Amino acid sequence: MARRTSDTRHERRAKAVLAAVYATLGVGVLVVLIIRESFPPIGLWLAFAAAFAFLDWRSVEVNDRMLMSPTIMVALTAGVAFGRGSAALGVATMAVLGAVSARDVKKRRIFQPVANFGQMVVTAGGSLLVLEAFLAKATIGSASYWTWIAIGSAAAAVLYASINYVLVAFAVRTVFRQNLKVWSHLGELLPSYVAMGFVGGLLGATITRTEVVLPLVFVVFIIGY
Repeated sequence: MARRTSDTRHERRAKAVLAAVYATLGVGVLVVLIIRESFPPIGLWLAFAAAFAFLDWRSVEVNDRMLMSPTIMVALTAGVAFGRGSAALGVATMAVLGAVSARDVKKRRIFQPVANFGQMVVTAGGSLLVLEAFLAKATIGSASYWTWIAIGSAAAAVLYASINYVLVAFAVRTVFRQNLKVWSHLGELLPSYVAMGFVGGLLGATITRTEVVLPLVFVVFIIGY
């Protein structure tokens, strides 16, 4: 009984500390992005934010404590569509909408939404800044435009998956004193992330040419789900 009480106290204390650290990191990333970037067109942002939130609420568990959804595709499509100077801020603020899940609401959980807020904002902000570095080299109309978009999207997708994994693994190890058992499926998850990110980037590049294709892009999101 004493051991169980000690474990419970450790878990509560660890949850409070980790949630505070992750939330602080998330707020810090948002502040930096707000200072250095401009917000994307509100209509375009709302469309992608709605798709991101919808798909995130329907994430499926693919392994021990790991959830997956096509939100990476939405994030990178939006990032390319928003363009350099707005991509990271636009997608990071979209990620805020994915902090709360249906399960959190049902079980009235506090730790998960707060920690998820920081985790998702840091993941989105960091990976989209990398994408912006490639967008700086991608000149619309040039012969190398699609190449830079494809490479940048794949690189951002790998970073997105890596940051997300590291933060989730650290949280599980710190709070629950367990190791995250995802390695048996990592060979399947990473290629899926890269593929969805690659497709997302190309979809975003298509939108930069004409927003008329936007409804078709959302159909692709549903198919990806």
